[in-house]
Amino acid sequence: MEGQTSCIMIKKRSIIYKIPLRDILYICKNLRLSCVITISGEQHTFYAKFDEIQPFLNKSFLQCHKSYIVNLEKVIALQAAWFWLENGEHLPISQKRRKKSREYYQNYLRGNL
Repeated sequence: MEGQTSCIMIKKRSIIYKIPLRDILYICKNLRLSCVITISGEQHTFYAKFDEIQPFLNKSFLQCHKSYIVNLEKVIALQAAWFWLENGEHLPISQKRRKKSREYYQNYLRGNL
């Protein structure tokens, strides 16, 4: 991965993938494995913690759950405890992060970030 650009780099075995931030729907994790889900449906799984990934993301990315980072550019609706994405999927917002997520999303939509 590389810092503060319009893409992230993911290394899996001997292959390095360049993924534009605008193509990412969300990032999820399960234990030590993280997975980038793109708008084209591609899934790139690699070893990394969210703390290692977040410095390379821009302000349109928000961790809404311990297991999800959502790209707010791809959100079409916020409903109670869910972010609805343009591909029809929905991501949970943890109870602990609901208030902050709602405020952050509203500020993002207003251009106040």
